[in-house]
Amino acid sequence: MTGPRPLSALLAAASLFPEAAITMVHAFSVPYERWLKSEQVSADVEAEVRGELDAFLADLDPKVRDRLDARLTEGETSSVVVEALAQTRSDLLVLGTHGRSGFIHAALGSHAEALLGLVDVDTLVVRERK
Repeated sequence: MTGPRPLSALLAAASLFPEAAITMVHAFSVPYERWLKSEQVSADVEAEVRGELDAFLADLDPKVRDRLDARLTEGETSSVVVEALAQTRSDLLVLGTHGRSGFIHAALGSHAEALLGLVDVDTLVVRERK
């Protein structure tokens, strides 16, 4: 998967809550979608992201993978996560983060930080291993 891989957050959730079912949400967007109004471009991007997600899932321990409901959803990350929380009625949100600070954080923002202000469930933030 391009960008941060949620491995540390997923493994933390699986370890801390060994009996819980886990829903993993991967939000993606089609670059320049407003200008590229082609359904083929959207389908190509989704197929690429689906392949990356499938490869990520294939590398997981089967004990974790069997408890996992992996969802691939097109949309802005915060909106996708908030909607998934509403659908699943989850008690806990586990987020992976790079833990960047300084200029990178100021320039790119933080999905995890933005989500903290939007959700009304307990949240565990796990820093991604280097």
